[in-house]
Amino acid sequence: MVRTVNFPPSNITARWMKKMLRLKMLRSRLFRWVAVAVVIAVAVTIAAVAGSVGPFSNRPNISPPPPPGRPATPLSQVDPATAADEAKGIYTGPLGDFLVTPLQGAAAPACPQPYRLKTQNFKTSELYSPVFGDSPEVYECADGKIISISIPPVMGRRYFIGPANVPYEGPFDRLVLLTVGGHSAICTVAAPGISK
Repeated sequence: MVRTVNFPPSNITARWMKKMLRLKMLRSRLFRWVAVAVVIAVAVTIAAVAGSVGPFSNRPNISPPPPPGRPATPLSQVDPATAADEAKGIYTGPLGDFLVTPLQGAAAPACPQPYRLKTQNFKTSELYSPVFGDSPEVYECADGKIISISIPPVMGRRYFIGPANVPYEGPFDRLVLLTVGGHSAICTVAAPGISK
């Protein structure tokens, strides 16, 4: 038969138990701090790779610029019809009620500033046409007068003063004078080699 004797805990055992408890608590705290440090390190790495936080944001582009390409070959060197069209020169002069002036449009009337680019009452203007739809580009003066309605770069209507200058660049052969709704109009014919 084996006898067990229970001795009261000695000072050494009590101290040893306290140390083990402290070591367990220290391990638990140390584990928490290591886990927090790992999470922070992962977050900083993700921010650096994504480039969206603090010192990592808006980094300059360090890739080299693309190498310069060769310049585009003018169409007149490739297509003989285009070369013949360009050889005719750019027409400048009167055509019906219009004055054809390359790179120079008709003068605009005086318009008190500031301009408003968007207005709700553009459909009441005499310049408006249903062709413009519901969201054209509209210029309205400070006094409420609309001076221009357009759908850039396709078409538009505006008030002008002086002669009706048309900023057309091309030969006379490609201009056609028309009458639309009782008013004079100019139409351009497509350049040779360009189909619509």
